[in-house]
Amino acid sequence: LFFMRSKTLWKDVVYEDNIRGINLLDIENFAHKWREKSPGKVVSNRGGWQSENYINMATRFAELEANYVQKCDELDKLIACINKKFRWHRVSIDELWFNINQVNSYNVIHDHLGAKYSGVIYLNSTEQMGNIVFVKNTNLNHMSSHEIDMYTSEYPSVTGKMYIFSGSVPHYVKINSTLNDRISLSFNLN
Repeated sequence: LFFMRSKTLWKDVVYEDNIRGINLLDIENFAHKWREKSPGKVVSNRGGWQSENYINMATRFAELEANYVQKCDELDKLIACINKKFRWHRVSIDELWFNINQVNSYNVIHDHLGAKYSGVIYLNSTEQMGNIVFVKNTNLNHMSSHEIDMYTSEYPSVTGKMYIFSGSVPHYVKINSTLNDRISLSFNLN
């Protein structure tokens, strides 16, 4: 379903791929239905909605599916593909959540310490909706904006794009300056 390229990001690696063969619109619709029934939670998101962990909700999710949303076979297919692709790392998805960021919302700098790898798949996004920016793991407090630019690397947040990176790499997502929702699926691999 997809073939991954790797790019070197300082000492870390960012795996980049375009998702093919999976209906991302079905997964996007599933996220919207979930948002209608859940207040979500605030973690790194500012002004947007973030779902609970889909993986941990396995026991509770049967009720959610029965009452609120149809089961999303495409999401299950995507999870299976990611797990299969990273089997050589001996990791599997243990956390997975949706992010829906409307106009003027964004994600502050954060990491996923405790996760071997983290990833994001953009279900509906353009570069005008805010790109993802990776930051070299260094002390940025005493640097000028020019120096900080030397320690950041920006990647386009476009529909169908997937990035997988070390969970310890700090990153943020720029502000969505459009009237359309930026919708992504994030996950941790352990």
